[in-house]
Parts: sequence; C-alpha cells; structure tokens
Amino acid sequence: MTTHSNIQGIFKLTAPMHVADSIQYSLDDKGYVVRKTNGMANVIATMRQNILTDGMRVKIPYFPANDLRGRLRRKAAALVMEALAAKGDKVPVELYAGLCAGASGAKPENSVTIEEIKRASKHVYMGLFGGGTRMLRSRFIVSDAVPIMNATVKAGLVPALFGPYENRALPLSNGSEAVESGDGYKLTEVRHIVRVDDVTRVMRSDELRAYVQDAENAVAQWQANVLQNRSDRKNQGEQKTTGEETASIKKSDLANVVSVQSIIAGTELYVRFDLQDTTTQAQRGLLLCALRDLINEQALGGWIRNGFGKFTAEHFTANLEDKAFAPFALDDKTGELKLTDAAGPMLEAMKCELAALTVPSLMEFFTGKQPKEKVKKAKEAA
Repeated sequence: MTTHSNIQGIFKLTAPMHVADSIQYSLDDKGYVVRKTNGMANVIATMRQNILTDGMRVKIPYFPANDLRGRLRRKAAALVMEALAAKGDKVPVELYAGLCAGASGAKPENSVTIEEIKRASKHVYMGLFGGGTRMLRSRFIVSDAVPIMNATVKAGLVPALFGPYENRALPLSNGSEAVESGDGYKLTEVRHIVRVDDVTRVMRSDELRAYVQDAENAVAQWQANVLQNRSDRKNQGEQKTTGEETASIKKSDLANVVSVQSIIAGTELYVRFDLQDTTTQAQRGLLLCALRDLINEQALGGWIRNGFGKFTAEHFTANLEDKAFAPFALDDKTGELKLTDAAGPMLEAMKCELAALTVPSLMEFFTGKQPKEKVKKAKEAA
C-alpha cells in the first residue's frame, strides 16, 4: 500500500454509537464495565481496544475496520447491481451474496492465474475490494475509526494537529501532556433500556376490557404464568448455588431491563482509507461514492431504531492523483452529501465502467474452476 493515496476525515457522533462486543460483560457496583461476573448485572458492551501510550495501557472505544469495510463493500455492491438493473439484468443469488460479502461460498480456491489477477486489477469493483472464489487481493486498506484524544495521537493512531486540533487542545487532556490510563472510559456511557409488560401491570384496564377476549380470565392467567415463571427461575438459581443439577428454565416474562454501553455523542472518530497508487479513476470513484452513501445513510453500529449511530462527516480530504481536495459537499436541495467537482472525473469513470459490466463477467470471479472430487463408486450389494 502507500501513504500517498488516501482519504481521511472525522466522523463526529451526533448520537450515541454502539458496536456490540462478543465477550460477556457485567456492571460492577461503581457502574464500570467489567468481565462477566456472577451476581452482577449484565451489560452489552461496545467494542474497545487497548493501546500503549507513554508506557501506559489505555482502553479506548472504537468502530472496527472490518465492520466499516463491510459496509463500504455493500454500498459499492448496491451501485454495481443498480447499474445491472438499469439494463434490465438481475443477478443470481450467488452473485448477490458474493458482491455483498466478498465470497459466495465457504470453500475458496488457491488456483488464481496471472490472467485473472491482471483482469481483476483493472476491474472497477473487484480491483478495489478483491475477494471472489480465488480470494483476489484488495487494493485499499480500512483502519479502525478511533477517537481523537491525547492517547491516540501519542500512540500514532491519529495524526498530530489533525483537522480542528491544529489550533485547540485535544479532548480529555485538560491542556496537559499527561495521559491518564482511565481517559478512555470517559468517552462511553451505560444506559438502561426498560421494557414493560403491559398485561401483567394492567397498564390500561379500560383498553384491556374493550379489546381482549375474556379479558378478566385471560389477564389473570397471564399474570399467574408470569409469577410462576419468576418463581421457578428463582428456585433454579438457588439450586445451582447448592450444586444441584436442574433443567434449564427460560425467562418468559416480557418485562426486562437491558443495559447497553455506547460511545457518547460529540466524540470525534478519525477515519482513514489508504489506496494503492495504481488504483484506477473508476475504482477511486467507486470508493468515494460508497463512502458518500454510507455517510448519508446515518446508521453506524447497532440500536439504530433508538436513534443511535448518527454522525457528521467533517474535515475530509482526499489525497489522490498527486493532489489534495475536499471530496464531499452538502447538497442544499437534499440535505445530503454529494461529490465535489474535483471528484467529477472519477465519478464519470466509475459510471462508464459500471455501465459496461455484465452478469457473466462478474460471475467469472465467483465461479469455481477446480474440478470437483470424483464421486466414489457405490459399494456392491452383499
């Protein structure tokens, strides 16, 4: 790769952002997120990583590169399929899966040829994202989106004096060069989301009588079932503490409290995409369009239904073709981002090459070429 061709900028969160961690965590009595501990309340943690700064280990929240790359791939895949649909073509489900996920099956081949590598390198989609049955190489790198703070600058994850911090102090530093090991937690919060069981609590009795069949008996039975389930689960927990083996009883009660950790609104995440200098204009145009569509979607991470994942794109610069330019501008009519005139040649090159794509030519990259295993002869009957 190269440091000469890149796109970089800031995702400034205008709402909390959550990316679920696969490891189980709990909340201690001080409200800190710790590894899963019996007797403590569960919490769905957001992704965090450790970095080393001035000999101190600092834990920071972040948006993972793999997730960001996957979202860009799907936006680019949508542009490819829109171009095919404009000609009246529909894609096989295998091609749809391959364009969106990078491969159409779990059995890659290692028989790639020089001809295919050369053909893919100039391809508007495959040359940029790679993948396919023979796992062609991508021609750009996505980095983790990390918060701009004293620790990440010192660790080299964020360029010094980047964007707005050329003329003001970094957040969480309080004007000091010292790095506190606990700074990272200040960028996260835990909120508790409550779900209420309207029937058990008889929230609106008039409504229940008006709409529920045999309301009095039905509600009474519902409440009895809920109370019995709570009692059974409590007894199960007591039996486990004494070492008794017992059948698992699942929670049937609708009432619930979910604790979710998220990165707080206002956090600025540094994002960067490094491209090979040999990427074509069309490939660069596709990446810029995919990034534009991702920003306009306003849905990073999980809990989108609760308003999470919104952000603004600020201080973006594209260093491409030996020049630096702002790739995005606000469209006054739609309120969304559009590509600037400086990116116009790349956009036109992308449109031209997308229009020339065909389903068969794309399927070649996702079709196996190795001979299938010979079917074993059936055993002779005894």
